[in-house]
Amino acid sequence: DLKLQFLYFIDTHKKNKMQARSKGVSLRELTRAALKEVISSKTGSDWNILVYDDYGRDVIAPIMNVGELRKLGVTLFLDLAKTRGQIPDAPAVYIVRPTEENVIAIAKDCVAGKYASYNIHFTSPISRKLLERFAGELQDLGNISNIYVKDQFLSFVSPERDLFSLQMKDSYYTIGSSHTDQDQIQKYFEDLANGIVHVLLTMQLVPIVVSVRTSDTSQELARLVTSKIKDMLKEHYLIPPSDAARPVLILCDRNADLATGLVQPFTYRALLHDTLGMRLNKVVVSDKGASKPYELEENDLTWKEIAGEHLTEAIEVNDAVLNQLKKEKEKDQEEDQAEVLMRVMGSAMEQGDRHRYAMTHCALQEKLSLAAKANKLDEFSGVAMEMLRNAVFNQKMINDLVKGGYAEEHRLRLALVHYLLCEEEDQRDQFISLFPAEEKEGGGTALAYAFKYLKKIKSYSLPTRQDKERNAMVLGKKLFNNAVRVVKGTVDSLLPHTKLVDAVLGARNEERSKIKSELDCVDPKTGQTFTLASLEFNTAILFVIGGGNYTEFEDLKQWEALPENRDKNVIYGSSELVTGGEFLKQLAELGKEF
Repeated sequence: DLKLQFLYFIDTHKKNKMQARSKGVSLRELTRAALKEVISSKTGSDWNILVYDDYGRDVIAPIMNVGELRKLGVTLFLDLAKTRGQIPDAPAVYIVRPTEENVIAIAKDCVAGKYASYNIHFTSPISRKLLERFAGELQDLGNISNIYVKDQFLSFVSPERDLFSLQMKDSYYTIGSSHTDQDQIQKYFEDLANGIVHVLLTMQLVPIVVSVRTSDTSQELARLVTSKIKDMLKEHYLIPPSDAARPVLILCDRNADLATGLVQPFTYRALLHDTLGMRLNKVVVSDKGASKPYELEENDLTWKEIAGEHLTEAIEVNDAVLNQLKKEKEKDQEEDQAEVLMRVMGSAMEQGDRHRYAMTHCALQEKLSLAAKANKLDEFSGVAMEMLRNAVFNQKMINDLVKGGYAEEHRLRLALVHYLLCEEEDQRDQFISLFPAEEKEGGGTALAYAFKYLKKIKSYSLPTRQDKERNAMVLGKKLFNNAVRVVKGTVDSLLPHTKLVDAVLGARNEERSKIKSELDCVDPKTGQTFTLASLEFNTAILFVIGGGNYTEFEDLKQWEALPENRDKNVIYGSSELVTGGEFLKQLAELGKEF
């Protein structure tokens, strides 16, 4: 305790530090503001060293680039886990998770006198036990007045406006595995709840919490989140503006819609994620044997325009940008050079950035085009979306693709989507034999174990199994059946989770009321529970337990852009953002356990 009293343990979100957030400011911008405050910690120097762990790097990377960090005085960027030299005259700012490994590593830096001062920002509040461990590691230091420990609430990453992820790897497998013990399950839910509450703290929002009545997973998370919001209100961490409209937080279970997690996307952004492995807006591709990184930057107006468009349309738009840049260059060559010089001096940087952005898209679109052509990704996507959106089953096309000579992952994903959505048993099971789950000598595939798992959990939601009615797939089936009824004003029918948001935010009608009747809601301020029948909201935070994807995010944004929804805003979050291939592997691992 004597050692602890010399540590400046500061809660930066306490009452005297909090300010009401401006209406319309995005989660991404608020996260940037929080990071600027952290990195600009008063160190008594015009330049700082930034030290991070993997999670701290992921929080920073999609929000602030190197140029922005340099403007804040950061001159060196160092990984906590790697060997770092002694720089005794420089102050250091740490952004790390509060883990025992990190605490010991930072304490060693302090004892070695590696830097001039140590501004340590944990991405979530450090426990008393770990703080005491940190103090114990410092017991031989005579002076600790240059060590500052501060709590932050940054247990999420925000790669885009209205999008966040908790970066919980293999989150669907973890919650479903028989190897996950009770302590791990408890930690899993604690991490989910903390991440969601950190988002609410950053935005200063106190939502109405909505859960799916037939999902124990959704209900348990709602209970934890509600309890933590109450604590934050009591401790004055959460101080929303008195006139602020209440949003609704909808907690969904991936089991309510497994098919969307497997469908092949064909929009530019979703393809970059699904096919080229885009992570936190960064894509690394192989180019002549070497790895080449590309950044998708928020200042790139073309990226904002084409990210959610189909690949072919995205290519056309980027080609038009390149042609425009070419015309501008030719025009400059024809004009009086003095006039050109004056104009170019003011726009050279902007034109250079536009050209760099366009060439980045050219390189990435070329890679995607080759992959799409080799495996007919447009056809895989089209036929899967027809099943998912409109309950249309083009059996001949599905058969040709599943039995064709394409990459096994794409074939298996389509077969699984068909299996999940088809109601005709003789047609539904026709592809299972193509992918034997038993690993025999000279044949079989581990990925096909996914069939085993899906067959098992799908049986839980059959009407004859009354003992299994508390299953998210019960609501999922109703959402899928309702999804084929096109809401007035839409071009395509909605994906299931978008349909859920539409029911909660949209004007009352019979169809939406039926969906609302499957939901429970509670007000964390009062603890009061009630139905959604008479409530109206303009803002929703949809959170998916077990993994989200860009397909759902883009569908929500398309719904938001409809004329009747212009006053609506949807924030999409998930335990992790997973590709169809990654989700398939998690299903397969679960199948091996049966």
